Amino acid sequence: MAIKEGNDKMSSVLELTGKMLRIGLSNGQALIPLCEELEHVECYMRIQQIRLGKDFTYAIELPDVMRTFLVPKVILQPIVENSIRHGFHGLKGGHIHICCQHIENHVTITVEDNGAGLPNQSGHFKPTADGGYGVYNIKERLNAFFGSGNHFQIQNRIEGGVCVTLRLPFIEE
Repeated sequence: MAIKEGNDKMSSVLELTGKMLRIGLSNGQALIPLCEELEHVECYMRIQQIRLGKDFTYAIELPDVMRTFLVPKVILQPIVENSIRHGFHGLKGGHIHICCQHIENHVTITVEDNGAGLPNQSGHFKPTADGGYGVYNIKERLNAFFGSGNHFQIQNRIEGGVCVTLRLPFIEE
């Protein structure tokens, strides 16, 4: 209907949402290739670009060798959503940078933004009536999958904004 009515923006948003849903379902798999997880979060960021305009930009770094590494699905989108909703709130725009590295036996993923930063320096989040379930859910899921074999850190960047670091065990199959 959006295509028929010439609403290109809505058509794009619906197409991106469909991709997100397919990746989120991922045939019932809990772990998906890192390239699919990044495609999922990129769809979300493209939707936000349509919504917010060109003042919101992003970059993703993924070495080819890491494309098939397995990670829990939907662990990056809530982090990016927080950057946009809270970090860029009241600002004209912002930039998100996602960088993936294979260090020793771990996959390290950093998500950095140039937003307002954290008012709470502790980096500890608990769900409240107002929300806060996204980060809490990620931490709980990572602990369920990997126990003490994972690391999740949120901290303010010196130059402004927030850096979220996830370190996960290397899983290729």
